[in-house]
This record gives sequence, C-alpha cells and structure tokens, in this order.
Amino acid sequence: MPSSESTKKDSEEKAAGQSTVSMARILRRILSFVRPHRGLLIRVYLYLFLVLLCELAGPAILGKTIDLLVAFGTASEASSRDQHFSGVVAYGLAFLAAGLLGQALNFRKEFLRTRLNTEVLCDIRIRLYDAIQRLCFRYHDANHSGDLITKATRDVYHVHTLYAETIFLGAEIVILVAGALVLILITDWRLALLSFSTFPFAAAIVVRAAERMRQLSRAASDQYDCVTRVLQENISGVRVVKAFAREPAEIEKFSRETSTFLERSLLTVRTFTLNLPLAGTLFNLAIPITLLGGALLAGSGAIRVGQIAAAIFYLSKISNVLRMLNRVVQTLQEAASGGDRFFTVLDAEPHVKEPAAPKPLPEGGRGEVVLDGVHFAYQPGAPVLRGVSLRIDPGKRTAIVGPTGCGKSSLASLIPRFYEVQEGRILIDGVDIRDVPLAELRRVVSPIFQDTFLFSMSIAENIAFGRPDAAREEIERCARAAQIHDFIAGLEAGYDTIIGERGMSLSGGQKQRISIARAFLMNPRLLIMDDCTASVDAETEKKLQAAMAALSRGRTTIIIAQRFSSVVHADHIVFLDRGKVAAIGAHAELLEICPLYRQLYEMQVQITAGAAGAAV
Repeated sequence: MPSSESTKKDSEEKAAGQSTVSMARILRRILSFVRPHRGLLIRVYLYLFLVLLCELAGPAILGKTIDLLVAFGTASEASSRDQHFSGVVAYGLAFLAAGLLGQALNFRKEFLRTRLNTEVLCDIRIRLYDAIQRLCFRYHDANHSGDLITKATRDVYHVHTLYAETIFLGAEIVILVAGALVLILITDWRLALLSFSTFPFAAAIVVRAAERMRQLSRAASDQYDCVTRVLQENISGVRVVKAFAREPAEIEKFSRETSTFLERSLLTVRTFTLNLPLAGTLFNLAIPITLLGGALLAGSGAIRVGQIAAAIFYLSKISNVLRMLNRVVQTLQEAASGGDRFFTVLDAEPHVKEPAAPKPLPEGGRGEVVLDGVHFAYQPGAPVLRGVSLRIDPGKRTAIVGPTGCGKSSLASLIPRFYEVQEGRILIDGVDIRDVPLAELRRVVSPIFQDTFLFSMSIAENIAFGRPDAAREEIERCARAAQIHDFIAGLEAGYDTIIGERGMSLSGGQKQRISIARAFLMNPRLLIMDDCTASVDAETEKKLQAAMAALSRGRTTIIIAQRFSSVVHADHIVFLDRGKVAAIGAHAELLEICPLYRQLYEMQVQITAGAAGAAV
C-alpha cells in the first residue's frame, strides 16, 4: 500500500502536469490572435533571422581575423606579412559591412514588429469589448465591474506583452543558441561540448522556476482585482464617502489592498531574481571552462586560437541575450496568468442566447403580452417568481404592484429577456420571446429604469442613443413630448450640451425625462416603466407622469411602481405577493377584493398625509 508521502508526491506531479498542459493551451490560444496577421509575423521573423545571421557572422569573422593576426605576428617574410595584413583589412571591412547590414535590417524589423503589435492589441481589445457587451445581466450581476476593468487593462497588457516582446526575444535566444552551437560544432565537437557543458543545468533551473512564477503572478493579478474594485467603487461612490466622512477608513482600506498586492508582486520578483540570475551565472561558467579546455586543445594543435576566440565571442553574445531571459520568463508567466483570466470572459457563455430558429414578431402587432406559468430565480433554491400566469392587454396600461421583494422588477426584466425564465414561457403577440432575435425584441420592448443612465455625450446623442440616425426634428419632438424641451432649449449649448459622467449635472427628474424622450424616439410596441418616479419629489412626479402618459398613449405599457399614486389610473393593476399573482383588477376593485392591497394603499396614504401635515 503506498505511503501518504508518495501519494502526495504523485498528486503534486499530476497537478503539475495538468498545470503545464493548461499553460501550453493558454499560450496557444493567446498566439491564435496573431493568425489573421501571420503574413506580417512571417516578415518580422524573416528580418529577425537575417539580423541574427549578421550577428552570428561577427564572431566567425573576428576568429578568422585573430588567426591572421597571429600569423602576421609570426611571419618572417615581408610578402607573407603583406598578405596577412590584407586579409585582416578584408575581414575588418566584412565585419563592418555585416554590422551595417544588420542595423538596416533591424530598423525594418522593428518597424514591422511595432505595426504587428499595434494591430494585434487592437484585435484583442475589440474581442474583449465585444465579449463584455454580449454577456447578459446575470454575468454582470455576479462579476464586479472593477474586475472587468482589470481584465480589460492589466490582463490585456500582459497578453499583449507576449506579442510585443516574448515571442521575439524567445526566438532571438533560440536562434542565437542554435546557430552558435551549430557553428562551434562545425569547428570542433569537443569545443562545442566545452562551450555548452553547463547549459542543460541552467535550463533546468529556469524551467523549475517558471511554473512557480506563474502561480505567483496569478495571485498578484487576483489581488490587483481587489485594488481596482476598491478604487472603482470609491470613485463612483465619492459622494457617499464624503457624506459620511469615511475618507480615512477608505484610504486605509485602499492602502491595505495595495500593500497586499505589493507583497505578492515582490514575492514574484524575488522568485525570478533568485533563480534566473543563478541560471545565468551557471551558464557563464562555460566561458572559463572553454578557455581552459580550449587551451589544452590548442596546445595539442587540434584547434587554432581564433576558433577558441570565436567560441568565446559566441558565448558572450548568448550570455548577453540570456540576461533578457528573466524578462522572457516573467512576461511568459504573466501572459499565461493574464490569458487565463482574460479567457474567462471570452469563454463565458451568456445565459440569454440567440434563438437557433428565429421567428419575427408579426407585423402590425399591438404588443399583447402573455406570461404562462413563469418561474424564475436568481439563485438556486430562492425562487422570485412562482408560476406566474398573466395576460397584459395590448394598447392598455397595466400596473404591477406589491410588497418589496415580491418580484415586480424581476418580471419586468424577463420580458425583454435580460434574464431567462427557468420554467414557463412569455409570448408577445403570440410568439415566444425565446424565438425572437434579441435585437428585434429589444427594438419593440423599451424599458425605462429607475436608475437612469446617461452617457458622457451631448443631450441629443443621449436621446438618439437607440436611433443614432434620427433627425434633430424627431429628437426635439420627443423631448417636447417628454416635457424636457424647454429646459434643454434654455441651456447655452441647447441639445449639444455635453452631459457629465452619468448625468451628474442634471436632477433626477431631468434625467428621467431625457430617458423618456429616448424611449419615445424608439416608438416601441411595448413600454416598461420600472419605478421611474420612486426617487423624485411630488412636483417632479407630476411632470414625469404627464410625460409618461403621453409616451404610453396607444401602446402597451407596463408600470412597475412603489407609489400607488402612479398606478391608480392604470387600466389594470396586477398585485403580486411572494412571487405569485394575488389579484388583478382596477384600483377600486382591488380595494374591495384584496385586503393586503388595501392595507398597503392606506398605509401609504397615511404616510403621505402625515408628511404633508408636517410640511405645513
């Protein structure tokens, strides 16, 4: 029976093997980004190969020159001395020509390499942005925006570094080592054995350190997510931080996360600064070994002094390029770690998918909505909607109300397929929404959220966000209908006024009316208003209700509301309780048939009356 120690060792070896395979797979996937640019990559490698041929020619020329200089010093006849001197001049000119040609080729190589790196980086960023845009609400609910920002910046940078540096530095090292080995081997196999006697041991140290560096790099990247998360939250929530005088505590939190990131980064640095210089030192031992062994071979007449010198020059070149090996190994591990995290976004499967056999919505449909036995939950074992069956009449205003947490907003999010139902189905004009292409579905269903988001661009561009080709006359018409035109016209730049980040320069009511104008411009078949008046004062609520009444006229409208004042005039009111339909009817009917509805309504009326009395 195997001992626990041997079992542990076997499991560690198995894990290491799986990790190596995983790393190789990640690196292959990263390198696949260069496939569309393989023609440019081949040209870069061609120039790199020619540059290195010029470099490899240098030591051979110098070796020949040294042999001629030795012969020149020992020659007794003038004619022989002149011949050797002419040879030295010729080799000197050849060395100069090889150097100049190498510089010219290197200039062209660097130009093409920079172009390749830029094009690949753009492709990577576009792929990631496209993946983030295609992910559904459920993914964004589960992943912090700060983590996505890190993947789009730091991890993309590490992946890009593989193209910018590693694949070329690595190729340079391989070609130089292989070329030097072949050239020395052609000269004398014993000299080659001496020159590369320590190379296998140095390579073993590098390989052993590489996997450890990858693990440490992944840990540092994960901690960097925490740093970015704290930074992003505090920039977004700066008003809350200042309102509660929490600056010192938040600074301390950021300092703590940053310190942890620094510790993990330094651990990575310590690993390769201890191992890789050791490997370089071990390789450099080959130079004195070659000198000593070469002297013995030269003493027996087996090789010439120039050949020994050429081998030393080759080893010096390799030693110089191996100083960059620490950078190659580090960037390789960072790229593997960053790619591992980067591909979690690219590989994430959206829960809401395009239909395999899409069906268009019928032309001229009026927006009838039918929910048939709909079940939904954000987390397993915590149902939000429990078998909801409901018909929403076309062209009518249907309000959905109920206690907090009853599933109102969740139901509204299912209709445009922001989330997918677990059981049951939702039909619009007789077509299951899962059979409708997402773009078409979201053109006919227009939601207006409580938390209105406006982009950092002009007011006109925000209104026309869903229809960028809309004429200015259409934009102004929708703004008038949303009762925001007069405010916009009073601004110095009018509709060309640039809105600050998230529309912070506007009031809540102004932002909501701009979002209503945005929905108006889409001319949707079905309109969903999700608690649009929950966070505004009574006067602003009246303006918003007037704007929403104009927008909802003649189209199917679903109103999600906490305030009963927003729904008393709806054609139908659906009362939800604990994820089920408890009652349906007009306001007066529900007061009679639904005790919980009447209780909530009376409580809200009392609170409103009390607040009004206190204000007087």
